[in-house]
Amino acid sequence: MRLRAIAELWTVDPILHEKEGTVIGAEAISASVGALLSRLPPGTVFAPAGVAQGHHGVAKLLWRAETGGVPGPVTGTDIAMIRDGRIAKLYVFLDPFA
Repeated sequence: MRLRAIAELWTVDPILHEKEGTVIGAEAISASVGALLSRLPPGTVFAPAGVAQGHHGVAKLLWRAETGGVPGPVTGTDIAMIRDGRIAKLYVFLDPFA
């Protein structure tokens, strides 16, 4: 299911930049997301924490992890480079834990 969503939302040559490194390709991005979710409580999802903004091929989204509608300790900002209406590159910035 995650790979299907990546195929719908991302370009055919997607790149994900995180502090820990860069992953290239849908399968590698799916594995990276899966690894992050495995470290969080079951049922955790990522939800917008504000209004997404974008222009000139760049978009910004503030987000938070939540479980059962309850905000969790993980928040961040994604900066996406958009090409032909799809995500080509995504830069993930995690907020420091309090």
